[in-house]
Amino acid sequence: MRRSAVTGRYISARGDRTPDESPAPGQVETRDWHPDEQPNDEGERITHFTPDEGDAIQLYIDQIKDLLGLGQWDAFLSLAAAEETTNASVHPVYGRRVVPISVNKDWWSYTPDKQRNTIVHELLHVVHNSQTEVIRTAPTSVWMWRTFERETELMVDHLAGVLDQYMPMPITPAEVAQMRAAKTGPFAGE
Repeated sequence: MRRSAVTGRYISARGDRTPDESPAPGQVETRDWHPDEQPNDEGERITHFTPDEGDAIQLYIDQIKDLLGLGQWDAFLSLAAAEETTNASVHPVYGRRVVPISVNKDWWSYTPDKQRNTIVHELLHVVHNSQTEVIRTAPTSVWMWRTFERETELMVDHLAGVLDQYMPMPITPAEVAQMRAAKTGPFAGE
């Protein structure tokens, strides 16, 4: 567990997840730890980002979150890396406006365009979270859930592609280092 230099929030350093609520029969759903529910420090810490890298991602999440009208959500970078086969993943906490975002360990090898599209994509999942929760918590069949998931991914991919041209490019670790050194922006009070 580490505290973000930008937000002051705790970021999970473990890949463990805990269920918030039992999903409908046949559905598997997990949630990341929220900073208020800090697990102990047992286990391996994931330290694949420098402070400047982590803060660059967090600042960009905050920027895109606000542009998408999600200012009421607590969206934060989780130090639990996304699975190797995905660019990123979100796991909104059921019943709360809290969402950890996990990104792939290879995040900084992605092009800025891919980073932008990925963050927009993941935050679009948050936009329709209430809709997802209706389906997730209703007594639905496994095939209905899988169909919903597939169609949701197609919709989010499409919308992220449309919105990309209107979204700013990602913040870089070098920009964070400059802000930190100059004590400007979110680092003005340090």
